[in-house]
Amino acid sequence: MYPRLSPDGTRLAVDIEDGQNDVWVWNFAREVFDRITAGPGIERNPEWTANGARVIYTIVGSPDRLVSQVSDGGSQPEQIYRGDFLQPWKVSKDDRWLFFGERQGGQVRSAALDLRSDPHPVAAVLPSATQVDLSPDGRWIVYQSDESGRNEIYTRSFPALQDRTVVSGGGGTRPVWRRDGSELFFVSQDRNYMSVAVTTVSGHLQAGKPRQLFVHDVLDPSQRSRRAYDVSADGQRFVMTSSTWVGGRDTFAIVLNFDQELRRRLASAP
Repeated sequence: MYPRLSPDGTRLAVDIEDGQNDVWVWNFAREVFDRITAGPGIERNPEWTANGARVIYTIVGSPDRLVSQVSDGGSQPEQIYRGDFLQPWKVSKDDRWLFFGERQGGQVRSAALDLRSDPHPVAAVLPSATQVDLSPDGRWIVYQSDESGRNEIYTRSFPALQDRTVVSGGGGTRPVWRRDGSELFFVSQDRNYMSVAVTTVSGHLQAGKPRQLFVHDVLDPSQRSRRAYDVSADGQRFVMTSSTWVGGRDTFAIVLNFDQELRRRLASAP
């Protein structure tokens, strides 16, 4: 499972590998699942558009396809891009840019597609970068890269891709930006969920010291390359898949209201 909260936090998109490998949407208020894909292939890696009206996901094949579909499943998917080992990362707040990862010539890279142009041109290419997320103001990207010899978390300006900052320092994977832009989350090498305060000073992004939130192993072997968690807009709740298997299937674990106790402990830490 690859959970992604809708922009308004009322729904959750996941891919469920239950033999049919479809994308489903959970409605928190109604407590129902709605399958939005029904093709014969493998559909996975859902990402919401900024307005929550559509879900972008991968149809696995030779090659893979990135497609867009209305979030209630009431239309046929529209193709956006074709390539190898495609994973959509993030759609910008104005629904213009789609950040995605692909394998090209045996190398992994991340890039951005301009969704306002047809055909969609590829821009802002980052070699050896994965797990890209965009700041809410659209000025910065955060990503995972092994350019130093191990996975670390970095930020760069967008679209210039300048002003690189190391966020993690001690190893890190699977970053995500808090939706008010004040905080970054990532997973450390020893499975600690980390928080980093970020600010912009004189046009440059500055990252604080990483602080531990909690430890939780949510990564089954099939999800080592994917961010198997998401964070609510206010940074107070995590939704994640569990490493516990029941009857051969993943189970959901939703961590709610962790923030009060954890941040109380952080405030009292030396």
